[in-house]
This record gives sequence, structure tokens and C-alpha cells, in this order.
Amino acid sequence: MKIWIAAAVLALGLAGGCSDDEPRRTNVILVVVDTLRADHAGCYGYHRNTTPNLDSLAREGVLFEEAVSQAAFTLPAMASLFTGLDPMQHGVRKHPDEQGRVDSLAPGLPTLASVLKRSGYTTAAVVSNSLFQKRFRTGFSADFDFYDVGKKRRDAGPTTDAAIDWLERKREKGKPFFLWLHYIDPHWPYEAPGEFERPFRHDDGGAFRALVDDFHAGRVKRDRIYFDCPLDADGIEAGRAEYDNEVAYADAQLGRLLDRLRKSGLDRNTIVAVVSDHGEALGEHGLTFAHSFFLYDEIQKVVFVLRPPGGMKAARVSRQVRLLDVMPTLFGMLGIDPPGPIEGRNLEPLWTGGGEAFPDLPAFAESEPRYPGQDGYRYPLRKRIHLEGNAGKWKMVRYKGYKMIWIPGEGWELFDVRQDGREQLDLSSNPPSEAAPLARLMEQYLDEPPGAAPASSGPELDRRTRQELREILRSLGY
Repeated sequence: MKIWIAAAVLALGLAGGCSDDEPRRTNVILVVVDTLRADHAGCYGYHRNTTPNLDSLAREGVLFEEAVSQAAFTLPAMASLFTGLDPMQHGVRKHPDEQGRVDSLAPGLPTLASVLKRSGYTTAAVVSNSLFQKRFRTGFSADFDFYDVGKKRRDAGPTTDAAIDWLERKREKGKPFFLWLHYIDPHWPYEAPGEFERPFRHDDGGAFRALVDDFHAGRVKRDRIYFDCPLDADGIEAGRAEYDNEVAYADAQLGRLLDRLRKSGLDRNTIVAVVSDHGEALGEHGLTFAHSFFLYDEIQKVVFVLRPPGGMKAARVSRQVRLLDVMPTLFGMLGIDPPGPIEGRNLEPLWTGGGEAFPDLPAFAESEPRYPGQDGYRYPLRKRIHLEGNAGKWKMVRYKGYKMIWIPGEGWELFDVRQDGREQLDLSSNPPSEAAPLARLMEQYLDEPPGAAPASSGPELDRRTRQELREILRSLGY
């Protein structure tokens, strides 16, 4: 019997907090905080107290210090999380475009939800990011018994309300469950509600808030905000503070969920994993209040905290891991054979013993492609890309402390991310010998066929749905 299952059964036998109709198999809750960069969480060393509840969870579980996303934007990153595959293998390589063409998870492709459902789990999703609505045909709704996605961007408060309501009133008791909870609050524009509106502040004379108002009113284009931001240093710092307010708000809602789990006794037989799909550039490398386009660590390094049932002595894993390793790790903890072949690895040996023989894991990632909008190419100020479609994506390999980025039409960059965490010193003109394996990995990566251009892939949506999708994309800043 797996150690986590055995511990959960023992805890249930000794505790009186769970009723007799609760399952004796281990539940799974996966919380995704959209756009949360790792270095703005307290447990990753951030100076502001943005994430006290996540920090507390990390003290009862495992924190992965070097977790890397496989894409710089949501849908392909989430597809990697759910399948254990890189984007080139799972095929979700863009968001729905303005012409209504969609990259979808292929029917029958094994996912975290489908495997757990076949293993007897009740599956539920409560998601705040409206891009996951069923009508947009991304394929993520398959294999969920309960699927609740906001028609528009939904704050973490009502999203948590819906998740707690499902846990306490709607789920089928007596069966183990898998719950995917997805918060979008740290995503642009940063407008935390209520008491979280201004706990962190930086005085800029109101310039940042005026920029957000101009964005909503259509007086300033997204392109200008992201690539030619009109704010001075104080304005950008005020934006960072507002981003942190959103992080703190999402963390407070995570705390509500964890508190309910403790009070109900469900924490004693539930794995809780908290990850982010990607981070956010807040003025670094010429990109402000955005992600999607570049592959520097402010975007690619993500949160990954994992608490087993009942908790454990805190552990920190310094080895590099990937978002695509989450699925096989959860399956390993549950004693479920992962579908094969997948690229992800079960990470249990990194904190349970045997990590010395664990292989170094190369992390690959890609950016959003360049493709047309209604009025020419989207983001015309996006200078550092020269080809359309998948062939024009930035590509990244991160391995053994070094990181190589390929920029089509421009060349490549190389960083020693152990010594140069902010990626300021490009070593490509005089690469050290230790970086040679990255060149071979990048060569293999670029030799992969680029696949269909985004403008010609996936099912097409009808005109009304395309217009609604366009409005959602604009509201999210895409």
C-alpha cells in the first residue's frame, strides 16, 4: 500500500472528524493560481507577506524551488499539467484566435481527470478563467462530472464559494474525488476587490490606476501597455503592488478552502497541490504587466507546493522539475499507473529518498505565436518575433543551471540562471563548455516539425461565439 494512502487510512481510523460515508481512498485537490510568478510568494522568499496560507501549506508539505512551466500562457501550460506532455505532443499551442479557430485536447487523450475518473473518482472543476468554457471547445471539460466555469472573469471569492458548495452539498459522498480549482486574480488588469484593494501600495500619483481606466475605456491599446509602457518607474512599481494585492486576495481564498478542509476532516485524506500555470513580467526584459511573449524566468518559473494527506515534515526540493511532472507525481502518490508514454516523471523520490539517482530533467517551453487579428497582426509593437505561426514561437531549454532561448529571426540567448537569476548577462557570444548539452537539446527541439500554423488549426467557432470570445480575450488583456 502506498505510504500516503496508508497514512490517510490510519488518520481516519484515529480521528472522529469524518463521517462514515466519507471514502477511505485519498482525494485530490489541485489549485491553479493563474499568472502567479514564484518569486512573489512568501515561501519562495518574497519580501511582502502576500501568501500566508500558501506559506503555511508549504510548511506541511513539499515546496519545489525550481518548477518550470512548459508554455508562457495558459491553455498550453494547463494542457501540459493535465497530460504530462510538452505542447508539441499534446497539440494545444495557442489560445483560440480572433477568427475562432481552436487548439483542443484530442478526444481520448489521457488526462489527469480522465484517468482518475476511470479509477473511480468523482471529478469536479470550478474555474474562474472563462477561456475554459465548454463552448470554446478546448477539450478541458471532458471527464468532469461537475464543471463550473464563469461566463466572464470571476473573482476568487465566488469561485471558492462554488468549490466549497460542491464539496459540502453537491459531491457524491462515499466516493473519492478530484477537484480542480482555478483562480485568475493575478492576471491583468490588477483590481483586487474589497479589503484587498490596497493593502500593498506605492505612490505614483494615481498614474497606474489611470492607465487601467484608460485600458477599460479603450483609450490605450494593450500593445502600448505591454511593449511601450507609458508609466515611469513609480507607476510600474505601483502596478507591482496592485499585482501583489491580487496575489494576496487569491491566497486568502485558498485559506478559506484549507480551513474548510480542516474543519470537515477532509484534510486528513486529501492531497492538496497548488501550482501556477505561468508567471508575469512586471517591467523586466522590456515587457510590462504581461506574459505570453517571452520566456524569461519571471514568466516561466512557477509555484509548486504539494501537501500529502495529514501533512508531513516540511521539505524543499532544489532540483529542477516541470509542470508536466505534476500528473505522474499525483498518480504515484495514489498508487495509480500513469498512462504511457508520457514525458512527466513521478517526483516522489526527490523528497522520500532516492533523489541522488534521480535524473536531471530538462525543461522545454514555448511562447505564444504571432498570428493575425482583425486589423493586421496582433501586437504590432512586438518587435522580437519575425515569423507567423508555430514556426515563429520562441523556444526555451532550461537544464543543469543553464537556460537557452531561441528567438526566430534574431538568434539565441544563454544564461547561467544559478548565478544570474534575473537573466541580465547573455553568455551566447562566449558560451561555457557546461552549456554544450543545451545546444544539443535545443537542436533536437528545433528539429521537431513546427505543426500547423495557428490560423489553420482546430475547430472553428460560430460568429456569435467568436465575438464573445473576442470580448473575453480583450477583457483579459490578450
